[in-house]
Amino acid sequence: MSPSPVNWPITATYTVPSLPSSIIISFCTTPDGKKLFITYLNRSSGSITVDELDPVSLSVNATINLASSGVIGGGPTVASLDNEYVYVLYINSSSDVFIAKIQISSQTLVTTFSLGNNSATYFVLSPDGLKIYTFGYYVFGTLYFTTLFTVNTSTGFISYLSLGDNTFAPSQNFALTPNGERLCVSGYHVSGHYNLYVINAISNSIVSSLEVTGLSYTISGGVVSSTDSSVFYVCGNTSNVYVVNANSGSITNTITVGNTPTSLALLPDNTILYAFDFAWAVVAIPTSTLIPSSPVSLILDSGIGANTVIVSADSSYFIACFFTRYGSQINGYEATNLNNWSNVSYGSFYINMAINPAKQAGIYYLYIDGFEGTYDTYGPQLLYAIPLNSSSLFSIVMIV
Repeated sequence: MSPSPVNWPITATYTVPSLPSSIIISFCTTPDGKKLFITYLNRSSGSITVDELDPVSLSVNATINLASSGVIGGGPTVASLDNEYVYVLYINSSSDVFIAKIQISSQTLVTTFSLGNNSATYFVLSPDGLKIYTFGYYVFGTLYFTTLFTVNTSTGFISYLSLGDNTFAPSQNFALTPNGERLCVSGYHVSGHYNLYVINAISNSIVSSLEVTGLSYTISGGVVSSTDSSVFYVCGNTSNVYVVNANSGSITNTITVGNTPTSLALLPDNTILYAFDFAWAVVAIPTSTLIPSSPVSLILDSGIGANTVIVSADSSYFIACFFTRYGSQINGYEATNLNNWSNVSYGSFYINMAINPAKQAGIYYLYIDGFEGTYDTYGPQLLYAIPLNSSSLFSIVMIV
């Protein structure tokens, strides 16, 4: 199937203040879908700010200032499952890492956790909201020292777990099981081999450390957990996806998918794992058989890989966003039939996507941020709200 690009209707647009200096860092909705939080950085002043938006109109309900100067970058914006707090990671000009804690009900900054100079750019929040996990590393000449930082969100106490000397583990290539008990991260040892770590998040101890040939350690999204918390799926940097027992930390299966997998996505019902590769194709892997499908081409033009993938809560579809020579391409796929897909193109570059987990006035909304111009010149400066009108996104993108 070679679909013609179609346009989804954009019903609301948010533009960051102080253009062109400001860029969007990240955004999220609360689990109940009633609020949307967006973090933006003013590159001229070095300030970082969070706006609380209405999820339908994208109008600003509140503005929370996190730092007035000295900030050069940021990471995720994450809401707790109880809809009480939002956490934001940011980095200052000295490469010190901070995570801000915002109380949603009062729309105020409660506290900021300081993690020091550790190169962390990503974090996950435990299901109960009581712990933040992030991996950071220190570099001394040619040596790497990677550490798991665990932040108690109530007391601010930070505990540390070293992965060993000379190990480099990128801070985005890890996952936490939904039950909050296990972490999995892949890393590279300076002697030339690759390590796969499974960590007991409760006791803050290493369950297993395996030397794995051809393990990927540089790709964001290269590790995902099953929703039943039983296994991790991990990208290899050749042609493999590894299945890891979350309890024991052992590799139970190796799946050959062809071209080098760059990122993974799993349906919420655990039935199908998707592997995206450097050849801009997707492979569907039924978890019951672990036998991959034939690759299906993802893009209509030359691209540089998927930067965001989201799946529907009802496991009926998924959406992938890719960079191409002329802008971003966004595709919607039927979960059980990869050859049944639709393409959407707005002619600009888009970075992040999210679907509101709850209907607003009877409608599900898709949010996309992006920018005009070239990637090297600007960052994302616009946020769009797109009504889906149905719980099944794929049926919408096929008929619009």
